[in-house]
Formats: sequence, C-alpha cells, structure tokens
Amino acid sequence: MSDAPHDTRIQDADSLVERWFFEAFHGSPAARATEVWNHVHAAKDELKRRLAAFLADI
Repeated sequence: MSDAPHDTRIQDADSLVERWFFEAFHGSPAARATEVWNHVHAAKDELKRRLAAFLADI
C-alpha cells in the first residue's frame, strides 16, 4: 500500500503552516526581536510536528 496520500496531506499541512507563518509574522514586531522570533519559530516547528503525527494517525 502506498503512503502517497498520507505524504501529500503532511506536505499540504506543512505548506499551509509555512504560508500562514510567513503571512502572520514576516515584517511583524516579532520578526524584529530575535528572542521572540526564535520562540514563535520553534512553536511553528512544533505545530508542524504535531500535525504530521496527527495526520499519520488518521
């Protein structure tokens, strides 16, 4: 059995989060404060990890 549909869902979710992150944070005050940027960037990566795990279970 192929994992292609599963892989596509994960890639789509990853792209959606990346697009949202860019739109929400690029040029924002958070982007100008290194400590804050590092925090929200780490949270984005954690969200992507959790979404991938969730999608793997459905």
